[in-house]
Amino acid sequence: MKNLTKHKKLFFLVLFTFALSCNAEDLSIGNEIKQYDKIFYKISERREGVEESKIDSIVNPFIVVLPPKDGNTTDINASASKPAYVLSAIVNNKAKINNEWYKAKDKIGPYKVTRISRDTVLLRDKDDKLELSIRTKDDKNIKITYK
Repeated sequence: MKNLTKHKKLFFLVLFTFALSCNAEDLSIGNEIKQYDKIFYKISERREGVEESKIDSIVNPFIVVLPPKDGNTTDINASASKPAYVLSAIVNNKAKINNEWYKAKDKIGPYKVTRISRDTVLLRDKDDKLELSIRTKDDKNIKITYK
């Protein structure tokens, strides 16, 4: 009988130790869950984006220097009467002219962007106006449609 009591005590001791270790694991798991809850809460908070005025004020950081078409490399900055302007895209009332993005009332060289329509851009200076349209290499207008 004395032996049986020792075994019962040992059994309850082992059971108690096991219960304590399980509880400690539950506590550490509970702490991890609380940490993850905090992370998920921070992720779910509404964030503010960049203001459109700041996006519009970004200047193109890339400089592209193209040699003249006639092959004369003595003075790349020697200008003809008026430079050529190539319209390559129109998106959200902004036009990509000579790899730079412009909106209405922006200045491009001596010209001012006066109108951006669906497929053309009108540039004006004090003497004349220049209408640009999107062209491919073979001078065909590009038409993009969507549904």
